[in-house]
Amino acid sequence: MPGILEKLGIDSTAPAPDEASGESQDQILNFDPREKELELASADAEARKAPSPERVRIWVELSDLHRRLAYSDPAQKRPRLKQSEIVARKAVEIAAQAKDTWGYLAGMDALADAMAAQNKYVASEKVLNEAIRVEASMPHPDSFRTAQRMHLIGVLRQRSGKPEEAIPILEKALKLHEESLGTDSDRTMRVLAQLGAAHRANGSHDAAQKCLKYSLRYLQNTKSVLSEEAVEVLFQLTGSYEETEKLELAAGEYERLLTLLDLEVGRNLCDIGEMQYSVASIYIRWGNYTRARELLGHCLGAFRPKGGARLAVAHETLAHVEEASGHYSDAVRELAAAGKVWAKCGNRTRELVANLNYRADLLDQLNRVKEAAWLREQAAELEAPASAAPKLELIPRPAT
Repeated sequence: MPGILEKLGIDSTAPAPDEASGESQDQILNFDPREKELELASADAEARKAPSPERVRIWVELSDLHRRLAYSDPAQKRPRLKQSEIVARKAVEIAAQAKDTWGYLAGMDALADAMAAQNKYVASEKVLNEAIRVEASMPHPDSFRTAQRMHLIGVLRQRSGKPEEAIPILEKALKLHEESLGTDSDRTMRVLAQLGAAHRANGSHDAAQKCLKYSLRYLQNTKSVLSEEAVEVLFQLTGSYEETEKLELAAGEYERLLTLLDLEVGRNLCDIGEMQYSVASIYIRWGNYTRARELLGHCLGAFRPKGGARLAVAHETLAHVEEASGHYSDAVRELAAAGKVWAKCGNRTRELVANLNYRADLLDQLNRVKEAAWLREQAAELEAPASAAPKLELIPRPAT
C-alpha cells in the first residue's frame, strides 16, 4: 500500500520468513488443519473479487488464527507471528485501496497485535496511534476501540521499560473503559490492574497497592480465586507489599486467598495443596516457620492420596523448616518419608541420592555416625553405573 505504511515507518514489502533473513529450515511454517477453511475462503474471495469488507474480514481472521496458533507450538511461535503480521498487512492494503475505513481499522488492529506479540513495541505503537487518529476522524468514532488501543499502548510502554510513560496512557485508557463499559467490567479491571503494575514498576507503591487491591477484590469475587488473572494481580500486590516491607499485609492477602479456597465448592484438593505449598514457601522466605509448618502439614494431606514427586518435595521442604527451627530429629523423619516416596517414583535416582546425603549430614549433627555412614553407602551404590547398581530397594539399616 503506497504511502501509508511507509509513513508509519513500517516496511510493507517484508520478505517471507525464509527469504533473505537467515531463517533456518526449522522455522518454516507448518500447515495446520485449522487454516484450511480460511485459506480456501480467502482464495475464493480474491478469485471472485469479493467486496472489500468480506476480504478484509477473512484476512483479519486468518491473522488472528496465526497469532493464536503461535502459542500452541513453541517451535512454530516465531514463524507463526511473522505470518500473522504478513496477513494483517494484506488486510490493511486491501482496505486502503478500497477506502474501507472500518476494514482499515480492523486490519491495523490485527497488525498492531501481531507486532506487539513479536516485541516490536515502537512499530506497534505507531500503528495504534494511526488507528486512533483515523477513528477520531470518523463521524461516529467507537470509544471502546480507542480505549483498547490506548490500553495496548500503555502495555507496550511498560514492556519497553518506560512505566513512567505508561502511567498517563493507562489512566486515559481506564477512563475510556469506564465510560464505555462501566466500573464493574472485566476489561476495566484489567486496565486498572495494569495501571497498578505500572505504578509498582515506577516505585509509586501507594498508588500501585490501591489499584491492585481494588482489581484483586473484583477478580476474586467474580472469577475463580486461582484464575490466572487473579493470581497474577495477587502476586503484583503482595510483591509491592514486600518491597515496602509490609509483610503483615502481604501475609493477610495470602491468608485471605486460602480462606476463599476453602469456601470454593468442588475445588480440587491438589489445587489447594499447590497453593498452600506456594504460600508456605513465602512464609519460609520471611522466616515464619510456625505458619509454614502448618501449611505444609495441610498440603501433605492433600498430596498423600496420589503420592508422587509433589509429596516428596513437600516432605523435604518441611524437613528444611524443621532443620531451620533446630529440630534435627524431626527433619530426619521428614527426609526419611520423602526418601520412601522418591524410591516409589521410579527414574528419580538423583533426587533419592540427594535425599540420602542430606539425611546423612543431619545425622552427623546428631552424632548418629553409623546411620550417616550407612546412608552414604546407599547413595554411592545408587550412583554406581547401571550395570553394577543394585535394585532401588534399600538394604536394612544397621542398629544404632
